[in-house]
Amino acid sequence: MSIGEVSFFTGIVLFFIGIIGGGIDIKEVKIPQIAGASRFACFMGSVIFIVLGLYLKNAIPPAVVSSAIDTIATNTPKIDTPDTQANNTTETAAQPAVTNSQTQSDNAELAKYKAKEQFEEANKRINIVWNATTKEIRDALSPEQLQWLRQRESDCARQAASEEANDKVIQETIKYNCMVAMTDPRIEVLKEKIAAAAAEQTAVYDEPQAVANNNAPTNTSSIDNKAAPDKQAPTEDTELAQAKAKDELDEANKRINIVWNDTTKEIRDALLPEQRQWLKQREDDCALQAANKEANDMMLQQAIKFRCMAAMTDPRTEELKQKIATMTQ
Repeated sequence: MSIGEVSFFTGIVLFFIGIIGGGIDIKEVKIPQIAGASRFACFMGSVIFIVLGLYLKNAIPPAVVSSAIDTIATNTPKIDTPDTQANNTTETAAQPAVTNSQTQSDNAELAKYKAKEQFEEANKRINIVWNATTKEIRDALSPEQLQWLRQRESDCARQAASEEANDKVIQETIKYNCMVAMTDPRIEVLKEKIAAAAAEQTAVYDEPQAVANNNAPTNTSSIDNKAAPDKQAPTEDTELAQAKAKDELDEANKRINIVWNDTTKEIRDALLPEQRQWLKQREDDCALQAANKEANDMMLQQAIKFRCMAAMTDPRTEELKQKIATMTQ
């Protein structure tokens, strides 16, 4: 009961006392008889209490009381009931789920980073094999290699999309791992193809050869044909001398061919006219020298020619090295 209601009912009681004058006896409640000034005071007091009760009842709306009750309830310490404890337990258990989700995201990023590193290392390995060969072999294998690169990208992107359609980070990780798995076998295939292409290249360039054909007939146009009947049959000494001279020339030819084939096609193309002229000059000079020193014994003449050509080849090898080094800079 509110203060306004108490005041209102008190005014009603005083009103009846003022009108009746008291003398009421209701069970244990006994109101004595009053008269005169006391009766008038009760009547006036009843009016005041009734008016005050009506005023207070309208002046304090229920919302104020509810607000006060809510304030008290807010400031009152809460006592956990079984239901409240269950709710708190559920909320506490939900927090690690968020943490686990974040951890999974971090692990996915780490896996992607590691897969990308492995992919870059695989690319380095295949580039080392690719760049270690000559430009001619790279040009020959380039269309096939470009096709393989496009195929690798397409196949691995398709595999990643089929295995993981939603998470882009995991999808990229799958793609990197796929490309690494395809790259290492391709390195072995490239090694075999490069070795086969290199084997097809002769030890000397095709036209003209870096060295003359040692088995070709010797130019004997400068030899007097009248001396032919006087030629002596070859002996073991002359055969041995010719064989040794040929071995010396073969070794010299190997050395110059290593220098020639070790450079690029562009440099070889630039030096080709000069090298052709030198080869012709070597052949002519050594044939003339052999004919002058030995006009009758053709085997000795060949031995002299081979030694002459070997002696001319090593200085030319050093000259080629210098020219190639200058053109490479």
